[in-house]
Amino acid sequence: MNISTEHLGVILRHACWMERHASQIAEAFEAGHGPGEHTDAASADLHRQIGSVYQMTLSPHYLRLVADSFWRCSDLMAAMSPDEPAIDSWNTVSCYLQGVSETVSSGLNHSQPNGDSEFNDNTMELLRYEKLATLMRPELVGALHNAATAVADYCRFFTPLAPNDTQLACLKALAAGQNQDDIAKNLGYSKRHIQRILADMWDQFGVDTAPQGLAFAAAQEWVTVPPNTAWEHNVHVGAWKRLTGG
Repeated sequence: MNISTEHLGVILRHACWMERHASQIAEAFEAGHGPGEHTDAASADLHRQIGSVYQMTLSPHYLRLVADSFWRCSDLMAAMSPDEPAIDSWNTVSCYLQGVSETVSSGLNHSQPNGDSEFNDNTMELLRYEKLATLMRPELVGALHNAATAVADYCRFFTPLAPNDTQLACLKALAAGQNQDDIAKNLGYSKRHIQRILADMWDQFGVDTAPQGLAFAAAQEWVTVPPNTAWEHNVHVGAWKRLTGG
């Protein structure tokens, strides 16, 4: 597949967002919300209703970031031809992102996305997942999760896992026991930017938490966790969970 590492990183981040998104909706089902009637991820009616939930919850500025970012990712995916086993999952993720982008944009003065911005997916926790759960059948949510997982795994296969210089500096600082405030100050970034760097890196490595990420980095011999640091015990626990699937 002929695509830049940067573009694969964009798709990977959005696929990981969709995994978390589907998991949150599934948790809403377990809490007794929904399910709804929709079984087609490309349904225009479903996306109109999804757009309404977004607009109930998120600010216009953030909605613009969501629309632009989703549109850019969908556009990148539409321009690519993945290998045969990944095509269906690829199209599912691309169509879902495009549908959300179009319906969110339609409520923002009918302007078209410009593709210049990227949202901070941590803010997506503000979404009303119980409202989304009332729109979809569990099998649709499961299909979205599976498609996102397949796309994320496909991107990881083609994306170099080794951290770049900034990511490596963050890893070494974490391994030495520094917190995010210290790392931001020492590297000259805001704390929010450090959080973004770390979140992207965990997605890149295929892990969920900082201990798991440090365990993975230590296993690759990118960093060494000094004995008796605040992270040492957590890294060993993270490594054990990663190895055992616990």
